[in-house]
Order: sequence, then structure tokens, then C-alpha cells
Amino acid sequence: MGSGNIVHNLRATLRDAPDSASASTDWAQRFDDDVKHALEARDDKALMAYERMGPHARMAVPTPDHYWPLLYALGAAGARERPRTTHASFQSGTLSMRCLQFG
Repeated sequence: MGSGNIVHNLRATLRDAPDSASASTDWAQRFDDDVKHALEARDDKALMAYERMGPHARMAVPTPDHYWPLLYALGAAGARERPRTTHASFQSGTLSMRCLQFG
């Protein structure tokens, strides 16, 4: 089990934005999409080197403390286990609420 946020730049949240299926900013949506695709491909190396995904990654993950739980859960799962998204949404415009299940 892991708990965190894929996109979590708290300084860039839009406090009045309603919960939504998509982000209010391009950088947040793009990073969440990149992570989603890397998860689907089970590209663990890309997920571990997330900062190499581009400038939107640095904006989405200004500090890794909320992102690391994803890597812990990924490491605990079997190498061939594909994660299944059980929920995906955004809060405050930019906070990714993607929930995954392994196994």
C-alpha cells in the first residue's frame, strides 16, 4: 500500500477549482499522463527517473516526498504485475488523485 500524489506542487494549486477528471494546467495533466503511460508499460526506469520526463515533471514534483510512495508500491509489486487505475481525478486544479491497484 502506498499513499501520495503523482502531481503535488502545493504552491501551484488552484484552491477554488472544483474536483475534475482533468487538470486545470497543461503541466499537471501532461505529467500525470506521462506517469500513467509509464505505469501501463511498466517502465519502472522512467518512473524512477521522473525528472527526466521534462520541465513539466519538475513543476509537477518540486520535491519527491509525495511521489516516492508510488515507487515503494511499484517495488513491492511483482515485476510482471500491471497496475490498474481504480480512480483518477484532480483536486484544486493540479493535484493528481490517481489510485492504483496491483495484483
